[in-house]
Amino acid sequence: MKLKKLSKAFLSLFLAFNMLMPMSNVNFYSGNAYAAEPSQSAGFSPSGGPPSNKSWTSTIVSVASTVGSFFGGCLSKLLQDAFGNLALRLIESTGIFDFDTYFIFSRYGENLVESAKEGKIHDCVERDKEIDNLLQVLLNEDKGNAIITGAAGVGKTALIEGLAYRIAKGNVPEYFKNKKIIRINMVALIAGDTYTGSEKAMARMRAMLKAAESDPDVILFIDEFHQIVNMHAAELFKTYVERNRVKMIAATTTSEYEYIRNDEALVRRFQEVIVNEPSKYQMMKVLNGLKPDIEKKYNIKITNDAISATIEYTDRYMRNKTFPDKALNVIYNVSKIASTNNEQIQKDGKAMPVPIVTRNDVISAISRDVRIPLGEITPKEQEFLDSMEQRVESIVVGQHKAVKKLCGAVRNSRSGVRYSERPNSSLFFTGTSGVGKSKLAQVVGNEIDGLIEVDFSDYTEIDAMKKLLNSKIFGYNGGLAEKISRKPYSVVLFDNLEKAHPNTIKSVVSILKKGYILDAKGNEVDFRNAFIVINSKIGEEEMLSCDSCTPTDEVIEKINQKIINHFGEDFFDSLDDVVVFNKLDKDSMSKITDVILDTFENILSDKNIRITVTKEVRDYIYNMPIDDKLGSISFDKFLSKNIFGVLNKAMINKKIKENSSVSYVLNNGKIELKVE
Repeated sequence: MKLKKLSKAFLSLFLAFNMLMPMSNVNFYSGNAYAAEPSQSAGFSPSGGPPSNKSWTSTIVSVASTVGSFFGGCLSKLLQDAFGNLALRLIESTGIFDFDTYFIFSRYGENLVESAKEGKIHDCVERDKEIDNLLQVLLNEDKGNAIITGAAGVGKTALIEGLAYRIAKGNVPEYFKNKKIIRINMVALIAGDTYTGSEKAMARMRAMLKAAESDPDVILFIDEFHQIVNMHAAELFKTYVERNRVKMIAATTTSEYEYIRNDEALVRRFQEVIVNEPSKYQMMKVLNGLKPDIEKKYNIKITNDAISATIEYTDRYMRNKTFPDKALNVIYNVSKIASTNNEQIQKDGKAMPVPIVTRNDVISAISRDVRIPLGEITPKEQEFLDSMEQRVESIVVGQHKAVKKLCGAVRNSRSGVRYSERPNSSLFFTGTSGVGKSKLAQVVGNEIDGLIEVDFSDYTEIDAMKKLLNSKIFGYNGGLAEKISRKPYSVVLFDNLEKAHPNTIKSVVSILKKGYILDAKGNEVDFRNAFIVINSKIGEEEMLSCDSCTPTDEVIEKINQKIINHFGEDFFDSLDDVVVFNKLDKDSMSKITDVILDTFENILSDKNIRITVTKEVRDYIYNMPIDDKLGSISFDKFLSKNIFGVLNKAMINKKIKENSSVSYVLNNGKIELKVE
């Protein structure tokens, strides 16, 4: 009750002071805080306009001192500030006016010139031409507002910070000496509004523009300017930027600018300043220019090789990102990691020298970021690569040439030497069914923890590639495009490509020749680090008519010509190799059967069921006739029915329990299950 009376007394005192004090039209500026246009009369205007910030601040202090007398004396500065903040909250709660719009710049803006003077932002390296262009636009008396366009990450904001840095240092024409660049936080400005163009957001923007108009030294900087159009606030901005009532620099991406172009009246009030991605040579200057500041900030040293590696590897492996953003992110992250690790070691009581960021540190960081194995091959990885063929051939039997081709491509990719922009490999697998074409791609994909499968029999329409790139068939938004971006170092299996539409085949040719394809938004879908495997039944007839299990030169020639006739010479020339799979002979089928049965035994051993397939049963399976049209598929069907199916039925009927011993025996030419 006492607190409520005190609040009312506090408010009454404030209103009394406010009514007695003369009002001023002066816009008060302190640090980064601006006030909106003040009321023209004493006290509060009928529309709820606020008094000037100067009189408001004086009133707060006076009220705080007066309230202090209630407690028997002068309050300290800290308590005065506390009561001042309390006064703001009490008055705002009355609804007389909105402090949110009154203190518009202090809540939603930052004075970049002041920040530059305080050392919070730095000069923009290698952007002198763009800054000079921007200054020329701002000097224009009739059309003196600029809109900066460029891809995400090219340094549009850094360009404005560079201009603010020049103003802070006085390195600008006389007209700009006292200018203040106020960066508006548009996200915060429109935050909390359910509907675009809402009254509250519009009030904030109107207050922002009025405050800027009342101070000719203010230059507004609004990033993500396309949000203005999205909020239907374009008409408001047109009014203020016309005839230079407000000086403004807007910024947006190139793609979003195309959307803004639809409002011709808004666009013609701005002059476009294009910011292009810097070259690798320019990036070298940028990083070398920032190097001393980074080293000082993190207390580290950065080698010249680390700078070179940052530019080289981000350019090669971060295709969908731009300089300088991608290079700066890498060098800052690596520096921070080195600094943090060193601090942790020192906490453990060990004295350590200044950490050095090396080329290997940079490459390792980029490798983790892009999910592609890069850098030096460790002994463990060397052993893995050397034994890969042996592991794969234990599963994919009788296809030594094909295994060697695909595993060799994986091994060669780790050399770090690229001779073209094409994928790591582009292999065309053909042959009869059931010989391991798809299996080989799947096994190697699992070896490198990256497998993407596409069955083109599901994509026969004219716009199939567009649907494939952007569909959700893989469980990811974006389909194939999203899948390859998440795991660029993958085996990509294109199955049944012969069933695809000719337009789709042209898209595949683009992937094989250039290493990428453009999606519907014009973004690159990068396959340069993938291993492309095209699995097709073209050539099946030629292999079925071949007397030997290994394809002859004549058969290979016929198959190659058939590929050219169906897909075209351009497609054929884009391939690294055509691999014709062998037909399976008795020895291969025996090994495949052993692999399947051994795997079956291991699975059941995990369930505490001991299973034995006797030699007689194995020999019986080995001697089964081979159907060249089906290959191992015929054996899979036989095993599913006579081995796995019989066991599953017995388990369902509770004939086999845990810790049981089961054996398959041959009885009068039939395979039977014996439970012990």
